[in-house]
Amino acid sequence: VSFHEACIWVRRLRDVQREQLWEDFEALDLDDTGRAPFNELPALVRERGFTLNAAALEDFCREANLKVNEPFTFGDYTGLMATCRRHEGFRHDERDEMRRTFTRFDRDKAGELSLHMFLDLMNFLYGYTLHGEDAQMLLEHADANGNGRISFMECLHVLRQYRERELSRARGCF
Repeated sequence: VSFHEACIWVRRLRDVQREQLWEDFEALDLDDTGRAPFNELPALVRERGFTLNAAALEDFCREANLKVNEPFTFGDYTGLMATCRRHEGFRHDERDEMRRTFTRFDRDKAGELSLHMFLDLMNFLYGYTLHGEDAQMLLEHADANGNGRISFMECLHVLRQYRERELSRARGCF
């Protein structure tokens, strides 16, 4: 794939994502004012894969220049979603704590974790003990760039997916 083709693919992907966000927003803008009620925002963001507690929502709104408890525009929504993606849904203090933990398991100080180090990290955080094919599948899922190692952002992505899956299971119980 050439650089030009990759750029076209990224642009199309971004367009599809933007269309999905617009559909979400449009469903809430019932009076066609270009604004949607703030109280709908947490559920809207959760539908896009980010369950935010009140503190996280407030932090991300502040970073995205979105006023809490006031109707929001489509631009506000896309800005908030960009912030959620940039931080993988974790507040700054959570990311800092995870960075310290990640660094602790980065024994060779390469800024990335080997499969063994990543599995040690998952075991430390969640009691995960994976071996063989399961371990290899987790690495392949986590290793977005395919270099055989896990960067901090790749690690955050896996941790967010794990958190979302556990929250979904908990919601199913109630």
